[in-house]
Amino acid sequence: MFWNNGVNDVVVLVNCGQKQMLYVADWYDPANNCGEMVNNVKCQDCNEPITIISAPSTTLNLNGCPVFLLVKQPGRPHYYPAVRYEFFLFKLLAQHYNGTPLALPVRSMEEGQAHIMTSKIMLQPTNAVCLDRYSLSHSTYSAEIIWVVPKAKPVPAIRKIFVTFQPVLWFMIMVAFIVTTVVWWCILSWNKRNLNLENLAIAATDVSSLTIFGLVANVPVGFALRCLLLTYLIYIIHINCGFTSNLITILTVTQYQHQINNLEELADANLSIYMESSFMKGYFKPNYGCYGLCEKLQRLLVPISSKPQEHINVLNCIHEYGDRAGVMVYTDFIQYQFTMMKKLNVHLITDSSVTGKIEYAIHHRRHHHFAPYLNYFLDLLRDSGIKNKQLDDYQTDFTKERDIFNAEQPKAVVLTLGHLYFTFVLLGIGIIVSGAVFFIELTLQSYSTH
Repeated sequence: MFWNNGVNDVVVLVNCGQKQMLYVADWYDPANNCGEMVNNVKCQDCNEPITIISAPSTTLNLNGCPVFLLVKQPGRPHYYPAVRYEFFLFKLLAQHYNGTPLALPVRSMEEGQAHIMTSKIMLQPTNAVCLDRYSLSHSTYSAEIIWVVPKAKPVPAIRKIFVTFQPVLWFMIMVAFIVTTVVWWCILSWNKRNLNLENLAIAATDVSSLTIFGLVANVPVGFALRCLLLTYLIYIIHINCGFTSNLITILTVTQYQHQINNLEELADANLSIYMESSFMKGYFKPNYGCYGLCEKLQRLLVPISSKPQEHINVLNCIHEYGDRAGVMVYTDFIQYQFTMMKKLNVHLITDSSVTGKIEYAIHHRRHHHFAPYLNYFLDLLRDSGIKNKQLDDYQTDFTKERDIFNAEQPKAVVLTLGHLYFTFVLLGIGIIVSGAVFFIELTLQSYSTH
């Protein structure tokens, strides 16, 4: 009865008339057929020194008894780093305790639970958030949660010219242009003893020529205007040098609009966040007391199934339209991108501050006699560094095999119409304004003549 309920360390005390007898049996004794029957029982008189009961130990000999690993079918592919590590861990565990490793396929968590409730050593890898901690081992490995968000859109070429300087600097340049034009107009009008709009047009033309080309058609007459010319020329040379050098970089390197870089910005962006329903129930429970940033994110969550195609559809929408976000582990993202056979134009945020890392553990029968040995072995792998070494190796191999998107070598950038079309726009605007002014002057001239 005790063995059927996962209790191995049992001592039976029997009162036999004038003496008391102790009876013990070992679940791992080959004669007891790995707990299936009781064939070999040790007994001892209580009046003698007790020798058949030993102190608890971290060593164990299963004597070839089977250790079952419950494998969900269909489940994650065998080439996933986590799955490879689970099989590595399982084989090493059975070898360490002299057991026989056996894999047992199950179709659901419920079917696995039915196997686990037997007396055998049944182990099932699972997400630690899904079950109560008394039926779970220590952590086998953990995974960071990534938030897949849209990549920032490129800045249109017409706006790139205004990205060269900060708005404040553009404002100061405009103020300097207006002030210089007004001062030039006043000095020119004083020299000609005539304050009119013609002198203002001459002043504006000369200052514009200095601003754009760094030269004027005629050297100004008068010491005051020449001093102003020299001062403005020194100022505009420095401005033009900074503008030209920065403009080349901006035109040849793709500039992007604001990028969502953290969870606060994601919550403010008000994008729907698609998350696997089981993860959502485990990490964003409805009545868990979620406040602040967690509450904002929770309102944006949309549950989806665990089918890979559902996640691929979400990633494709983020890549094509940028109208949503997704939550998954990095390994899944690499696999989905490999399945889609294209480099996704998305941005990844690695942040487990709201949910905590996804912890994986081994599910076993609650208070099973093998649990202390299992936890001791897991701690041994962690402290020795074997766990991290194996996981890193599997992750590196997995990423390399799926890195089919070779980085393009930097090429010389050839300026195209897409880079400089804004200059033609400015030229068109200038021609239209000039034509309008010409026709207005022509109309006024004709009117004054008649």
